[in-house]
Amino acid sequence: MKTILTIGGFDPTSGAGVTADIKTALSLGVYALGALTCITAQNTEHFSEIEFISPNLLEKQLEDLRNDFSIDAIKLSITGGSESIEVLTSFFSKLQCPVIFDPVLISTTGGNLNRVNELNSLYKYCTLITPNRNEMKMIGGSKSGNPIDNAIEFHKIHRIPVFLKSANPDIPGLDVLIHNDNCYEMLPSKNEIPEIHGTGCKLSTIIACLLIENADIVNVIENARNIFIKNTNSIFQPSGNSWLFH
Repeated sequence: MKTILTIGGFDPTSGAGVTADIKTALSLGVYALGALTCITAQNTEHFSEIEFISPNLLEKQLEDLRNDFSIDAIKLSITGGSESIEVLTSFFSKLQCPVIFDPVLISTTGGNLNRVNELNSLYKYCTLITPNRNEMKMIGGSKSGNPIDNAIEFHKIHRIPVFLKSANPDIPGLDVLIHNDNCYEMLPSKNEIPEIHGTGCKLSTIIACLLIENADIVNVIENARNIFIKNTNSIFQPSGNSWLFH
């Protein structure tokens, strides 16, 4: 059975983070392992607190899994600080599998999660990064306020594909892929999608799972978006205005 390792935070709602990734992977027939970089206190509307796992404990989680499983893909989101990033880069250097980095910098409920200026050493291990437009502005290599320009400049500098989610606030659902110096605009196939907690997290995990069997990034992302749209038919609303995937 194919196996994905998701590395990131714990969200008590299971709408995002490692537990959400595990649910998504299992729905696609991929066995999911998880390693925590942090634990948060939050619900679908409010972010209370974050506490990072020590680099030593992170390393032990990763090495214990590596010694027991064949890892076919990695989905990375929240990294922790510079010492944890050193642990991650060392771990990635020992493996040969796709690494999809979803640089979750600010949660949809308002928490600061990743440290932008410490991420550069990770990029050379990444097969694909999947920021949203606000995250792209924060990590981009361009001074432009346009996230698509930021993504193009980032791609030129780091030579890795960028899948920019929700690229334009004026065109809901528009995603843009920058790959091999080409720019692919992917229009939404469904007009109205409600505000769902963990949407970017879910889409990136679907991509990571599909890349296990298919190295064609353009094709994988097109298929992943179709799967994601189908999944928006299976949501529920615990309270307030936010929705969760089943």
